[in-house]
Amino acid sequence: QRRLQQQSSPSSQPDSYYLDRLRSETHSSRSDYATHLGNWFTHYPCENILIVDYRDIENNPRDVLLKIVMHIGVEEKEAKAYVEKLTDEDVTQRVNAATNTTSDNVGIRPSLRKQMEYLLRPHAAKFNLLLKEQGYSWKLNEDTG
Repeated sequence: QRRLQQQSSPSSQPDSYYLDRLRSETHSSRSDYATHLGNWFTHYPCENILIVDYRDIENNPRDVLLKIVMHIGVEEKEAKAYVEKLTDEDVTQRVNAATNTTSDNVGIRPSLRKQMEYLLRPHAAKFNLLLKEQGYSWKLNEDTG
């Protein structure tokens, strides 16, 4: 458990650790959300797929939760009752699933962020094109991923 916590901490590894993984073919294929979602859109109607902007989760977690609960088929009245029962802590608490711990958002080191943005920019551009094609009104900032 302790080893997993150390590995999950961004400050415990040098920039090269993350950059090597970002450059790997495995990570590159996993980061290509636009291709993966495009495959889903060929098999399922767009109304069956919900793409959520993480900024909305941060800024309006309760509203996003309601949207998700209704998207999966819970009736509006029941969904609203469920979401309204939750405390603010329930909908805003961050949990690191790898370590089952809670913490504040740990920022990415500026030296690493700049390099990650460069490597992920093509994926962001492709994802933004998919969002536009599907009628979404938001997009990723291609400079910051």
